[in-house]
Amino acid sequence: MVARRVDDPRLKEASPRDKGDLGEILETMRGRISEALGPDGVAEQQYTMGVAYGRFGRYDDAKVALAASASGSARYRFPAAALLGRIYRDEGSTEEAVEWFERAAEVTAPTPDEGWTLLYHLGTTLDAREEWTRALAVFLELRGTAGVYRDVEERVARLTTTLLGG
Repeated sequence: MVARRVDDPRLKEASPRDKGDLGEILETMRGRISEALGPDGVAEQQYTMGVAYGRFGRYDDAKVALAASASGSARYRFPAAALLGRIYRDEGSTEEAVEWFERAAEVTAPTPDEGWTLLYHLGTTLDAREEWTRALAVFLELRGTAGVYRDVEERVARLTTTLLGG
């Protein structure tokens, strides 16, 4: 790596005093990085940032980064949307949780188990919202694809009884 002298004209060219404020410079850099990485690279970067923010309890920042990842690339839609659904569910925002779980369900899950876990979270969230018909449909689909899975049989039985007025 070649060391640059302090009076290097390239350094002076990037100076905030000469080229506008720092925000403009950062926006230009983001644009160049986005062009270099492509949509999947940017989505991956946003997903990684969202996970990191979540681990540090910065859920508002995590939601912004994960939403950008989910909308920026089909490849990251499932993991980002599924994680967003769990964050919203854990915060008690079940309407948003259902919306993100459904977005994740629109694409193929990376593995069958991840798909089953997503359906289970969607079903339990719908059940908690007392959307029993939709919850039953999700659990029936889960039972049909996963077979015996967690407490799905008991949930199907309870929801069927509830819906039939028993």
